[in-house]
Amino acid sequence: MKYDNLWAGSRYWLPAFSLPLLHWVKPFLPFLGLPDFILKQPLIWEQIYTQAALEYQTSIGTQHLSGKDYDQVIKEVVTKALQNLASQAGRDVAMDFEQWVIAHFCCHELDIVLHKWRSLLAIACEPPGSRRDRVPPPAVLVPILPEIADFIGFDRPFDIYSEVRTVAPLPEYEQIPYERLGICYEATMLTGAIQIALTIKALKAIASQLNPKERQEVALWAELQHQVLRPYTYTPNELGGDKYLRVELPCQDAPSVIDDRLPAQIYAPKKNIDLASHWQAYGDTWLKVLSLPTLPWVQPFIPGFLTTPLKARACAGEQGSRGAGEQGSRGEFNVPSSIPSAPLPLSPSAPQPLCPSAPLLYQTPEACEKCGL
Repeated sequence: MKYDNLWAGSRYWLPAFSLPLLHWVKPFLPFLGLPDFILKQPLIWEQIYTQAALEYQTSIGTQHLSGKDYDQVIKEVVTKALQNLASQAGRDVAMDFEQWVIAHFCCHELDIVLHKWRSLLAIACEPPGSRRDRVPPPAVLVPILPEIADFIGFDRPFDIYSEVRTVAPLPEYEQIPYERLGICYEATMLTGAIQIALTIKALKAIASQLNPKERQEVALWAELQHQVLRPYTYTPNELGGDKYLRVELPCQDAPSVIDDRLPAQIYAPKKNIDLASHWQAYGDTWLKVLSLPTLPWVQPFIPGFLTTPLKARACAGEQGSRGAGEQGSRGEFNVPSSIPSAPLPLSPSAPQPLCPSAPLLYQTPEACEKCGL
């Protein structure tokens, strides 16, 4: 199993931590395969999660972090929460919960493999002769199929979605103005987690009733069934042999953060920038950028990216540069050669630096009566 991107784009950890505490999720908790301590001692986990959420808000709220900086904050917050859980419930409980989050939300490879196993076992549960691409399951698997049929049937995902949707709250936001999510983000996570948990439960049921040789036989049947089902996209050993026919929870080999050492501060802001060296290196760029709103060919684009006060100044700047250019052509002053696009200095007779109608009314091109832009 690959865990290279376990913390890259780590948006699942804190929402996954919150799932056992949401009141509308309680009817589904028995299906998720959570550690017993989380189910039996919810108040302790609620205190740990609340502290983690506050630390996250404190670290992220005043900083606009992205990429590796954001991922590092999440990792440190999660590490501290798991260490607090280990100190109160034991290291084994904390590791089980960590592996549960990884298996159900953070390991894309496992999600893909379990989806394939779920489809193959669902086909095995179909009556003989019900479909042309069905390969008869081995005799050792047939007695177990009625036990797992309710977990992995083809209708099960739709049933889960319908049940979650009846209790889940509506999303708090719209992705785009004309499209609204059907269920909230946590409900989407819950739906996927239940399907993964039920598939793991089915594979555990098979593994617990078969010896190693019989598990190999089931694995060979699964490879053949998968090849018949996907003849043009089949790749050998996609299912991992009998790797997932185990009683243990997957992702046992995932790297743990429970023993990691935490910094004294969850997130240390970057040191202040040396403004003198910064201006020396980028001063010319700043002046050129600041001159952009005064360029005549930039005027049509100003309403799209400037705020109202800046639009007003842009209008006035365009007027000023236009008037100054006319005066400059009469030889009253020279254009600075180092920054060709910079606004020119204004004489007392030049237009005033602000357009009176612009600051409050510049909402459409017709609003500015003086410049007409």
